[in-house]
Amino acid sequence: MFSFKFCNLFFRCALTFLCLVLATNMQAQHPLWKSDAYAIYADSVVQQNYRAYAKSRYELISDYKSPANEFKSSAITFKFSINGKDNEMLSGNDHHFNISSSSLYSETPLIKFGKQMKPVKGEKTGFLKPGTTLKLRLDMREVLNAFKTKGYYTAFDGTKIYKEDFHGVFVAGSSAPLIWDFDNLVHHPELELKDEDGDGIYEILLKMNVAEDEKENTFALATNPRYHSISICRITLCNAGCFI
Repeated sequence: MFSFKFCNLFFRCALTFLCLVLATNMQAQHPLWKSDAYAIYADSVVQQNYRAYAKSRYELISDYKSPANEFKSSAITFKFSINGKDNEMLSGNDHHFNISSSSLYSETPLIKFGKQMKPVKGEKTGFLKPGTTLKLRLDMREVLNAFKTKGYYTAFDGTKIYKEDFHGVFVAGSSAPLIWDFDNLVHHPELELKDEDGDGIYEILLKMNVAEDEKENTFALATNPRYHSISICRITLCNAGCFI
């Protein structure tokens, strides 16, 4: 008798679980809401050829590829910075460089700290290819020699930068990943140039137009306010700050 009741209970539990699985699969296959712009399913949102799905209650993954990086200008302006300060040249005097729009790699000529690199007259600009990288090359030998001979370097405005206060040289600029925020430049180690061989030439390799397949479109939502629903997609979107 006990065995029969146990088998009957097990069968009903298994049947209930199977029904829940089938219901979940049906919900995932049929949209909860649909318009000409997008469709919402139990576990995902679909817009044209792109899909964002809820991997869990607190993680959203998207395969969306923005067209923005297809129209990123090849012309950039930038300026170098000792210790993250705006101390290379007078405000408004920036370096200008046109990155190759036909190649995935470009390199600037050797730029002397404090001497402006001007734009080339008549040079046509274009759009950067996704995945384009740029190497900046900076000649700091005059600055380093001043540190060695005088103990300090005098900036364009007369400010003295002492040898013991030199902590690094950064680059600021107009096009991502560059920024013009000199107040916070030191908090961006990815924008610091390095002199690996000690010859006084500082260099940095920048990803100027990150290819979409290099980006990780995963959004962790565990720290956001939490919402509960029978739909995992509804939960995840609401946890992400959206409203359905």
